[in-house]
Amino acid sequence: MVPHWKKTTFIKTYPRIHFPWTDLRYKSASGNLIIYSGNDSDYRLELAYRDSTNAVVLEQLLAFLWKEGNYAKLQRGEF
Repeated sequence: MVPHWKKTTFIKTYPRIHFPWTDLRYKSASGNLIIYSGNDSDYRLELAYRDSTNAVVLEQLLAFLWKEGNYAKLQRGEF
């Protein structure tokens, strides 16, 4: 299963889109890791924990990056 960003509409198909790391948000709901844009919440990526081997690993990576400004430290080269 290959995850794809999708706009949450029923009929229209949208092209792939990229977001900067600083704009991404994540949450866990209904057995899925959901990664979405902070500026445009219509775009989201859902990874089922049951079907995606690396969803748990990705969630822990995101938690680490958001914890105590670690992303900013990584961006400045402090790691």
